[in-house]
Amino acid sequence: MVLIVFVGRALPAWRHWTSTTHAAAMLSARRLARAELLVRIAPAMRDSLRSRLMRRAALGRTLLAGDSPSAAAAQLASLVSTTATRYGVEMGTIDVRDDSVHARRETLVVVTTSVTGDADALTHFLASLESGSPRVGIRSFAIAASDPVSAAKQPEVLHADVVAAGLAYGSTTIQP
Repeated sequence: MVLIVFVGRALPAWRHWTSTTHAAAMLSARRLARAELLVRIAPAMRDSLRSRLMRRAALGRTLLAGDSPSAAAAQLASLVSTTATRYGVEMGTIDVRDDSVHARRETLVVVTTSVTGDADALTHFLASLESGSPRVGIRSFAIAASDPVSAAKQPEVLHADVVAAGLAYGSTTIQP
């Protein structure tokens, strides 16, 4: 009778306890191995994080500043307008577009404008936008002569439609 109770009840309970204990021991061993691996690679991860933060800080100086996409777009419009004034380029209307719908940290802001000036002024205007800080990319540039039959001694006046874009990062304070 004792043998039947032992075989019927105690043996399955003992097997269940043994398998449960074995599974728990295996899980603990895996967790220990993972923790040891993380401890071993922690210095490399810290160095990688430090270098990434330094690269991000360096990149942050070339991005448009603004706590919102609209503020960054306004900064880009101001930059384009100031650069045009500096090189004697007349600006027409300016259209500012930003991606204020999506909640992301980085946002592309775009300014579309028409400008008028001579070839030298337009060249300096574009070069200054693309090589300055913050970085601005010229996405589109369509140029046409305003008066193709002007006098030979008069400098040619050119009209251009410019689409300039810049990347804005949500936080203006990026520190390593």
